[in-house]
Order: sequence, then C-alpha cells, then structure tokens
Amino acid sequence: MTFADDHRTWWRGRRVFVTGANGLVGRSLVERLRGLGAEAVGFVRARAGREACGPEGAGYEVAVGRLEDYAVLERTISERGFDVVFHLGAQAIVETARREPRETLEANVAGTWNVLEACRRSRTPPRVVVASTDRLYRASGPAEGGHSKGVADVYGVSKLCAEEIVKTYSLAYDLPVVIARTANVFGPEDVNFSRLIPGTIRAVLSGNPPVILSDGSPVHDYIYVEDVGEAYLCLAEALDGPGVQGMTMNVGSGVKTSVLDLSRMIIRLMGRSDLEPEVRGAPSGAKSASATEEANPGRLAGWKPRYSLEQALQETIAWYRAHPERVSATAVC
Repeated sequence: MTFADDHRTWWRGRRVFVTGANGLVGRSLVERLRGLGAEAVGFVRARAGREACGPEGAGYEVAVGRLEDYAVLERTISERGFDVVFHLGAQAIVETARREPRETLEANVAGTWNVLEACRRSRTPPRVVVASTDRLYRASGPAEGGHSKGVADVYGVSKLCAEEIVKTYSLAYDLPVVIARTANVFGPEDVNFSRLIPGTIRAVLSGNPPVILSDGSPVHDYIYVEDVGEAYLCLAEALDGPGVQGMTMNVGSGVKTSVLDLSRMIIRLMGRSDLEPEVRGAPSGAKSASATEEANPGRLAGWKPRYSLEQALQETIAWYRAHPERVSATAVC
C-alpha cells in the first residue's frame, strides 16, 4: 500500500487533535495536516505565571491546558468529536526528568491515561497515535537472577508506563490506538541546544569545535522530522487494518550512526574541515538496540523514510543558517 498517494483524500475534512503541538514534531505535523485539508486543533501547555507557549500566528486553533488536567482534555475532546488524536505531548528532556521526576511522571503517565480516557468516553472514539521512544531499547535489559533489570532513568520508565497503559486501553476497551516508538528526531526549528544535532550545528556556526560528553562511540538511529510526520499519518490511516491496533511500531531510519561520526558529518557538510569534535567523555558502555530487540515491534508496511541522513542534515543546517537569530535563542517551550 502506498500511503502518500491517498493522503489528501483520506485527511481532507478530518478533525484532528494534536497534543504537544508546539514541539518539533507537533509543529511539523500540524502544518502537514493543514496542507492536506484537515481541521487541526493543537493542544499546548499552560505555564504558570505567563501565557501558554504556543505557535503565535500559526493560523489554526489552539487549545491551552495541561496534560495532567483531565477535565480540560475531556471537555476539548468531547466537544469537538475528533476523528484522530496524535498524542505527542510529553516532558521529553532526560535531564529535566532526572531533576523533576514527579512532574515528569505526572505529565507522561497521567497525561497519557487522561488523553486515552477522554478518547474512550467520546461519543465516537477517535483513532489515537501515541508517540513513544526507542530509548526504551537502551534503557532496559533482560532479567537477571529472576529480577527484571528495569529501566534506568525516569524519562524511560515514564514512557514504558505510558506504553503499558496504551496496550490496556486497546485490549480492555477496544480503543483504536497504536504506539509509535520513534528514533532520535531532528530538523529545523529545534532550539533545544542540549540535543546533539542542534548543539553541534550551533557550535560550528560559532566557529567552535562541538563538545562530545561521551567517548563518541554510542550509536543511535536518527530520523528527520518530516519523515516522522509521514509515519504518524500512515499509522493513523492503517489503524482499521489488521495487525496495527494495540501494537508497538518502530519509526526510524533503520541506520545507526555513532555520535562521533554524526558530529564529523555535520562539520563536513558545513564546510569546516578545520574543526574536530572535542571528546571529553570516557567509554560508558552505552549501546544501540540489538537486532533481536528491534525485531519485536513491527514496521508499518508501505512506509519508509524519504530522506537520507545526509539530505536531512543539509535541510536542517540550511534552516539554522537562514535564522541566525534563533541560533542564539534560549528554548522556552
């Protein structure tokens, strides 16, 4: 099945709710939905002491609230009668999760069951795509001595709990929901410079060598934000087909790149052969998912990334060069 050919017909006039609409993937997905003729409503987080951090002038409807506030979600979802819900909202910064475990668990775990419960109670339950992370492959491990090794960080455990909640709602209530375990997403407009790709680009634009806090050897899967949006659309469309509801699906390129090689690739694409990454970390024992681990969740037939890593990096670098004012910006959302 080729989804791209049928997107415009399928999505035209659909009512779609996107949590985390001001995030990297959320912004891109809403823009894509609007281009396809869908009626998109974004859900953005209310912040104490100031207005919501939302997409100003985006030209589409935005609902403001918190994932932890069930009443707001239920009212928004029940009143609109959405056809599809993309649950992308989460506290996704690992270091923030380490510092603020309670807030992270409330947003990621309670937030997920709030969204699903509001969908379940809707007159016509919508199709739901829940974003998760391939970090779970690296964060957990096999049982040792009869005890589960478990998950080593708060962010990872919050997403693992969210996945289990999704599976329960699928089985217990026949809710049409699917989990998208997504690789490391990157692309234009990401001003969270603690992340590897935007941080490296900013360093090189400033004429400085990028700093690698590990030994550079960990390998990960990196996927362009446009490809992620395409995959999420395909998952929503496929939810009434066999073998999708309640499942965990991989969304990634399938290509692993080390931190050091990726940093060097960015330097090369930016034409700064005089720079070399500054490796400050010692070997950490970090690893990528094994072939066996990746074989368990499925991959959606008919979808594959359109962008190679190099093509996607070129697009991303071009955006930062065209927006120097954003390179020095501090992420506030």
